[in-house]
Amino acid sequence: MEGRTRDQRKQQEELARRVAAMKRVTMFAPLNDPEREDLAQRLSVAPFRRGEIISRQGNESHYLYVLSKG
Repeated sequence: MEGRTRDQRKQQEELARRVAAMKRVTMFAPLNDPEREDLAQRLSVAPFRRGEIISRQGNESHYLYVLSKG
C-alpha cells in the first residue's frame, strides 16, 4: 500500500510540473487549469541530452515539444 501511495504522489508531482511548464507557454494561456491538467496527463516525456539535436530547421515535425529545462 505504501508503494502505491508513493507512486501516486510522484505522478501528482509530475503532473504539477507539467501544468506549471504549460502555464509559461503563451500558446496554452487561453486554457483554464482543468484543461491544462487534462492535456498534461496526455503528454509524453522525451528526454534529450545536452547538445543533442531535437529538430532541424526545414524538417517536418510530428511532435510539439515543450521544454521544461535546458
